Amino acid sequence: MRKPLKDEFGGGLKEFNYEDRDCFAGVYDRQRFLNSQERALIVLSSLKSIRAVGDEEVCGVRFRVGESIGILVACLRCNSV
Repeated sequence: MRKPLKDEFGGGLKEFNYEDRDCFAGVYDRQRFLNSQERALIVLSSLKSIRAVGDEEVCGVRFRVGESIGILVACLRCNSV
């Protein structure tokens, strides 16, 4: 997601990354820097990156090594029981 840079770093918009966080305007304003849609995208991306490290089972769903656990689907299944 593109966020505004501080003037001393050239201004304009740049793709945000955590390592360069101090270059971004308003980065420490927790209420305004990311809107709810951007926060949700970060959470979803993090959940999608979870991989099984062995043969695992979540709520009756089996996963192989390296396979995406698809945690959202697994959670929905658990909650609907």
